Amino acid sequence: MAPDLFRAMTEISQSGGFHIERMSLLHDHIHALVKLTPSLCIRDCVEDLMNKTWRFMMDRYEGVLKNTGAYNVWTQSFYVSTVGHSTTAQVKSFLSN
Repeated sequence: MAPDLFRAMTEISQSGGFHIERMSLLHDHIHALVKLTPSLCIRDCVEDLMNKTWRFMMDRYEGVLKNTGAYNVWTQSFYVSTVGHSTTAQVKSFLSN
């Protein structure tokens, strides 16, 4: 499923006018290094990724999500920071909350 999800995220970013430089899937979240121009709002880009990947996964993997209890993987929260301006401790603190 991860390769399909990554492809979907790449397509979503391309259609949104931004670029995902790197991404990694962990058991309960995704890390993505996103490049965008100042004319784009990072919040809008991330929300677009979240909403469209949720739909993508529901359309293709609803049974797996249901059987594994992963329906709630997509939440309304996310963490965004510019490269170099957040410490590891700050990111860990956000993720634990």
